[in-house]
Amino acid sequence: DPDHAFLLFKRAANKGDGWSARAVGLMYDPATFDAEDFTPAKTAFSKPNPRKAMQWYEKAIEQGDEDAQPLRDRLVDHLRKAAAGGDAQAQRILKRVE
Repeated sequence: DPDHAFLLFKRAANKGDGWSARAVGLMYDPATFDAEDFTPAKTAFSKPNPRKAMQWYEKAIEQGDEDAQPLRDRLVDHLRKAAAGGDAQAQRILKRVE
């Protein structure tokens, strides 16, 4: 159940668990949002949120989760492509992280 998992991961992440912060980031990430094991119709999440994904990946990195860095890098690449296509949200996120 993604909603319950989100709450548990978020709580653990806020207590310093980097793996959990990465898991929350994955739930928001546009690259994994439509993954086979995550069905938006069955959860409170209605669409991906790259801004929140970036925040959670950065938190995971700060907490020592080395596996979050490649996910953050992939998200930055995704945002660069979207920004080049005129996506204003992607442009704003990139201004903050680059």
